[in-house]
Amino acid sequence: MKEDVLVRKLLADGEGTGEERRFLQLMSFFRDVKKSENDPKTAEAIKMLKNLDSLVLSAQKSIQIAEMNRQQAAEFEEVVKEVEAEIEKRVDSIEDAKKELAAARIVKKNRQEYLKSVKSIEQFPTREETSRRLIEIRDEFERQHERQRILEAKISERRNQMLALNIVLYNFNRFIQADDEDLETEMDDDGAKERDSQNRDDEQHSSKDVKSRAASIEH
Repeated sequence: MKEDVLVRKLLADGEGTGEERRFLQLMSFFRDVKKSENDPKTAEAIKMLKNLDSLVLSAQKSIQIAEMNRQQAAEFEEVVKEVEAEIEKRVDSIEDAKKELAAARIVKKNRQEYLKSVKSIEQFPTREETSRRLIEIRDEFERQHERQRILEAKISERRNQMLALNIVLYNFNRFIQADDEDLETEMDDDGAKERDSQNRDDEQHSSKDVKSRAASIEH
């Protein structure tokens, strides 16, 4: 069946080229030899033998090429399997990477929440820090209270000193006023005495004048 198909193909293509042409020539030679009662010519026989050798060589080449193609196909299948396996590994790696990325995002989010919580906690002092700060504030309050007490004592002392000074000044003013009054009194008394003495002197002079005038009248 295959030979009939090949013959029909060769007849349709004419003599053809390459192996087909040689095969067609070889078939025609065998047909002619079978029909002819005489032996074929030596030159034609040699030519047909060469064609036969060429066809055998071409067949061997085709077989080798087919075997190589089969081997390459098998190798390609192996490569395809390896590629598919590698793709599966890569897919698994990608899935693992996605899971790791999701976990890393969760860790990052938790870390951010942790840092946020730490900052919030750091805004409020610890119990030890609060106690230490309260002790410092209490000590500072006591120092300020003691300083205020000392200042108030100094102010009270200055107030008493000013009060004593005012009393001294008041008494001094009273003493000066009293001294001035005594001086004025003494001056008034001295003036009165002088006036009395002057009056007495005037009276004596007047009496002497009267007596002198009386004596002169008598004479």
